[in-house]
Amino acid sequence: MVVRGYLSHEDPLDGGNLAGRVLMDAGYRGSLGENLFATQASLESIVAETVDGWLRSPAHRVSAMDVRFHYTGVGLLSDGKWWKVTQVFAKQRP
Repeated sequence: MVVRGYLSHEDPLDGGNLAGRVLMDAGYRGSLGENLFATQASLESIVAETVDGWLRSPAHRVSAMDVRFHYTGVGLLSDGKWWKVTQVFAKQRP
């Protein structure tokens, strides 16, 4: 997403869900989920701002609190202006 300059659950090239494809290619199965966040916060503030943003958003909060998910991963990357944070969830591991 950073390299191609977008932040979306849907890949603008094919409309698919990139995180879902990556998780399935890695062997994860069952329910899958994803939370995204972009911020220009300082490096020291990113975690607090991101978690606060997700918990204040009803849809993101539901994903973060969904009891079906047993595994999570978080990625963070910057394009020099924006930090983009991705959190993925999976029910079953490979």
